[in-house]
Amino acid sequence: MKKNILILFLLFACTGLFAQQFGFIEKTYEITGKAKRGSLVDVKYIAADGQYKLYYTIKSGATSITMQIYTFDKDFNFVNMKDQVIEINKLNELKAQNPFDFSWVNFNSESYVVEGNTVEGNLVGTLVIKKKRTTYFYNWFNLAYDKKVEILEKVKPKNDEGSRFYYYTHFEDDANGDLFILCGAREVKKGPDPMKHHREFHILKYNKNLDLIKDLKIPFEYYNGYIYAKGITKTAENSENETIDNLIFMFAPYDLGKSNREPDNKNYRYIRMDKDLNITEDIPVKSKASYWSIDYMLATEDAVYVFGPLAAGKDDFYNQLAGNVSKYKSVQLMKIANKKIEYLTETNLEEFASKLKTPPSQKSSPEYKGKKFDIINYKVFPNGDFMVVGQNYKLNSDNEKQFADIIAFHFDRTGVLKAQYGLDTKESNEYSKKYGTPQSMLLGKNTNNMYWVVQEIRGYSDWYNKILTYPRVAKVEMNSASLGDFTAFGDKEFFLDPKFPYLEAEPGKLVFFGSNKSGKTIWFAKIDME
Repeated sequence: MKKNILILFLLFACTGLFAQQFGFIEKTYEITGKAKRGSLVDVKYIAADGQYKLYYTIKSGATSITMQIYTFDKDFNFVNMKDQVIEINKLNELKAQNPFDFSWVNFNSESYVVEGNTVEGNLVGTLVIKKKRTTYFYNWFNLAYDKKVEILEKVKPKNDEGSRFYYYTHFEDDANGDLFILCGAREVKKGPDPMKHHREFHILKYNKNLDLIKDLKIPFEYYNGYIYAKGITKTAENSENETIDNLIFMFAPYDLGKSNREPDNKNYRYIRMDKDLNITEDIPVKSKASYWSIDYMLATEDAVYVFGPLAAGKDDFYNQLAGNVSKYKSVQLMKIANKKIEYLTETNLEEFASKLKTPPSQKSSPEYKGKKFDIINYKVFPNGDFMVVGQNYKLNSDNEKQFADIIAFHFDRTGVLKAQYGLDTKESNEYSKKYGTPQSMLLGKNTNNMYWVVQEIRGYSDWYNKILTYPRVAKVEMNSASLGDFTAFGDKEFFLDPKFPYLEAEPGKLVFFGSNKSGKTIWFAKIDME
């Protein structure tokens, strides 16, 4: 018995010592039953007063809503709690008078309709456009809009030659109803080139009334295939949705027979255009291998990063290798800035293995081995470093992902690998395997320090319909690419809030926010990010 008590004491003592390295402060508070059953709609940090305010909706009616507002000081000591009844017809007036306290107000009307469009290809790839009506209804309990989508009549557009289009992909702008479609022009019946849709691509833009605004033709000398597309959005005014600002498409050579076959199957093409379909960048890309399975494209204000595994050593064309590569030998990273390729680098598995780093106290050494890997997050740092975090996974008998080890790739400002970080997950249950582990990369007060936050998945709450996660944190020194040990917070008793897991704080601090599983006791934890 004494031995067990000693072991427990040592465990708590060690946890306390590890937490001290982050200047750990932790507080809890039991909210009312009304707040627990209500909806947390906003959390505010008032820097001038050093206070936090939590806004819960506890009652909603036809003419008013009742809020319960909690105030805590910067160290999470309770200050006060008050109920506030707000008349619905005065919401926007109150927001205009006090935009900080009422920033959560997004009410325009009880309901509104956005007419738009959707698109699909039929069984033989023919482009089919359908009208779509989205009706938004304001939910006074959650203070957000719910929506209902109706798919209406369809049309089949034709180009000026009378042949139908072959559908590839599309983007819908739910803010204004615009529709952007990538398609290929089919050859007319008995025409000379049955694969014309692989040499003549079109971007079609329709407005919400299905008027064709523009048809941008993109011709190729040789057969190509669309391999990746990204719609880059920005915040739309007076809308619940993002609006499309520009589009990026990437193409790779296809082998569809001896005629019209690209002599060099590594000659990719990158095309970017604005929302009016004016091409702003058209860049040839000489890939290091013929098959580049692009995982993700990250667009910042001044650059675009393209990342994915590469089938090095294989000479077949893209369309011959797609879906047939079980293990990749390298990874390719491209950065485009100032309308040109700034770098295009290849990192092979041997280099990944040679630069593997793990937390000092971790015994195992998980690493990327060129097999199935799912991207969770990306980040570009002020010094130009680029980092990818994700997880290895396998497919079960139902073809569902089963997540395992956490892996991060750390590249320098020229695209050269600085380190591969391998991390064991602490939780191994049906939910942690089913859902990818959420991860964030946060800069410290010293921008050479990055804090890697891993949200371990403990379980699932049916009542709140959310996964239960608690944070583990480690510091990465960016210049030296050194990884410290991870520290867990919440003692697996408190779980991060799905809407507000991290709260704003004074400079150099990070605040975690959540509650116990029932939601009755809220939890704050503050750490130093030096």
